[in-house]
Amino acid sequence: MAPPSSSSGPVTAARLSHLSSTTLSSVLDLTRLSSLSLPSPPNLTHTIQRNLSTLARGIEELEDAGTESKEVVEGLRAQWERIRGLVEPLGVEVTERLREDASAKGKTGRLVETDEEEGDDLVAVSGSSPHVAISVQDDRRDLAQMEEDEEEMDRANQEVMQMQKRMIEDQDTQLDSLSSAISRQHALSLRVAEELELHSSLLDDTDSALDRTESNLRRASGRLDQFTRRARNTGSTGLIVALIILLVILIVIFKL
Repeated sequence: MAPPSSSSGPVTAARLSHLSSTTLSSVLDLTRLSSLSLPSPPNLTHTIQRNLSTLARGIEELEDAGTESKEVVEGLRAQWERIRGLVEPLGVEVTERLREDASAKGKTGRLVETDEEEGDDLVAVSGSSPHVAISVQDDRRDLAQMEEDEEEMDRANQEVMQMQKRMIEDQDTQLDSLSSAISRQHALSLRVAEELELHSSLLDDTDSALDRTESNLRRASGRLDQFTRRARNTGSTGLIVALIILLVILIVIFKL
């Protein structure tokens, strides 16, 4: 097995696979918070970053030690890459990345061996030492555990994709509602502009009517002044005539 990497125990494929499953659960929590537009707790993001760094170091240790089969290591690599692809769009910075796998050429990252491959492994170890046979059995147990983890990760990935799809659908619905509201506001603005134009036309007509009324009032005032002057002149003449008549009458009376 691989040499111990920390006080918690030696690095094994089963430990790393369990850690990747635990990390994926944290990623699901982070995705739910993001779908609800809620802030993610700093400790959740830090836990995901720390687990990814631990997974990267553990996978590299397994590769250097050579105690696990290539299929197991490639499966762990695939799990790490899958988690990284999920968290980076959520704003989680991956501080420690896996180094390039130089021995991977045309591999698909299969996690389960076929019956013929298992038979070949048994034949290959039958002439070897018992320690090698135990190592192969451990690899098979790790592969079985990783197969279960892979199925769990597939289900989790489907759940994440469904949540992202629902988020996109909700955003589309909100955008449609916003577009409808903008259209209604635009139509209302057009109606308000038409009403303002009508009011402006009415004000112009009112100003013209006021100008005509003012002109008519000025003409009427001039005519009234002329009539007043004429009346005043006519009144003075009548008063003089009346005084003369009164004087004649008095003279006649006194003579009698």
